[in-house]
Amino acid sequence: RLDRLNSTMPTAYDYSLDELQQKLKECDVVHHAATKNFEEAKEKMELEHQRLEDVKRNLENIEKKFDLKTNESAILTEKINNEIAERQQIQQQIPKFTKKCSQLDEDIAKYQEQLNELNKNKPKKLKTSKTTDRSVRDIQQELDVINHFLISNEDTIEKRQQIIDEFRAKRLAAQEFKKVYERCFRQVQSLEKFVNKRKERFGQITDEHQYLLRHKFKDLMEKYRFDDCDIKINHKKEELEISIKKNKRSASSFSGGERSISTFCFLIALWGSIYQPFRLLDEIDIYMDNEKRNSCLEHLYENTQYYSSSQHVIFTPQAIDSALWKRLNVPIFCMPTPKRSLE
Repeated sequence: RLDRLNSTMPTAYDYSLDELQQKLKECDVVHHAATKNFEEAKEKMELEHQRLEDVKRNLENIEKKFDLKTNESAILTEKINNEIAERQQIQQQIPKFTKKCSQLDEDIAKYQEQLNELNKNKPKKLKTSKTTDRSVRDIQQELDVINHFLISNEDTIEKRQQIIDEFRAKRLAAQEFKKVYERCFRQVQSLEKFVNKRKERFGQITDEHQYLLRHKFKDLMEKYRFDDCDIKINHKKEELEISIKKNKRSASSFSGGERSISTFCFLIALWGSIYQPFRLLDEIDIYMDNEKRNSCLEHLYENTQYYSSSQHVIFTPQAIDSALWKRLNVPIFCMPTPKRSLE
């Protein structure tokens, strides 16, 4: 029981009241000192936090400035590259401009010679217009002297204004003349380029048409059993040469039908290179036999189907099968029999 009571009873310290008060005072002192140290440490920590925030703001400002400088550096680099490219372009264009300047100098010299010749041929009574190399300041000083002279001689305001208006009108006329001259000069240059291009393309076009004409003529002549046929065109001399052979015979030994067939083939081949609203054949089949005549008429009908924008007309004294051609929508007009034939 005594152990149980000792274990449940609170511990009693062997201190007096004075000693406890002394201990309390010491504890208060220690508490105040600890509180003071805590406050100082807290203030130091806040200062450190404030300093850290300042450092962060400075770092952000530095980063922004760095980004700004980086962008400025990139812009400057791009400008430098552009200037280098422009400089290279200018250096490439310098020979062209030099050539153009020399050409302009030559033109100016030529026009100056022409002007001198015109001045020599001009009557003596007429005064030639003179250009001046004086500056605006010198001209203004001279104008001031003239105005002073006019005022001193009691010149009227109307006369001075009239002179000024005439001067302005002549100056405007000179400017307008210069604009017209420059526009005409540019137009002449463009016309020269256009003419040169036309000359270059004319040769190409003539070669292409000559090639088509030769091959079309050869194909048509081969259908009628002609061999070694060709066409030569000299556009400079304006000459046309047609060579035709059949069974090693020259054109001088051909019959009338063979000549008519060769003429018909040449016209059909030529129609492929030129446009004509009306295409007329007059008695082209007069010397042909019936087989060649029918073949030529069929070929002519096929050609009309291909060139539908042109109207084909054939005149022939021979009989035509009206029933056959009317089925193909080919109109046939028969002339009345002459009176002398009826007699």
